[in-house]
Amino acid sequence: MDLKIKNIYFPILSVIILGMVTLSGLKAQAQPSDKAEAKAFVQKFYDWYVPLYNQYVPGKRNQVPSEKVALVKQKDCFDAKLYSVLFDYYNKPAPKGAEDVMGIDMDPFLAAQDNGFQYVAGKTTQSAGDFFVDVHGDLENKPRSEVLKGQLAIVVELAKVNGQWKFLNFWYDKKSNLLSMIASYNKDVKAEVAKKH
Repeated sequence: MDLKIKNIYFPILSVIILGMVTLSGLKAQAQPSDKAEAKAFVQKFYDWYVPLYNQYVPGKRNQVPSEKVALVKQKDCFDAKLYSVLFDYYNKPAPKGAEDVMGIDMDPFLAAQDNGFQYVAGKTTQSAGDFFVDVHGDLENKPRSEVLKGQLAIVVELAKVNGQWKFLNFWYDKKSNLLSMIASYNKDVKAEVAKKH
């Protein structure tokens, strides 16, 4: 290729490459980060779930508890393992002889027994492929910015599974979480049944 042709094409090629790099950079910036996506996914769930929970009246007949409704209507939000554990816990009666074993005495997604609160997703951290979203709870009428300054209610663990966000676990403190509580309950049930046979 002679020098004259190089001098004509080089500036054109440079402009095209520069434009492609700039556009690809803009496209990447327009996409929300995984942390932001994880936080938005958690907030969307709580925006749906909390009003449902707040409508529940303990002892009212023919009322389905909010956690059972979530397992039906939001099934796709849960990782297969977590869904299976929760489904069994809430739908299979305790074996004969283990009816008195204490199970979870709070809402599993709110770590609460009382209603009239709101929940706001806050700080989001990542460890390997898992994300942890802090969820703060406070009275319904408070501004969200104030709720975020308040008490940490729960930490939601989630990950992208085949391109879709899924809940993996719900942490109540550094040692206690939903999966471990149900595992402990199942262990106590087996021990109680074994004692009575």
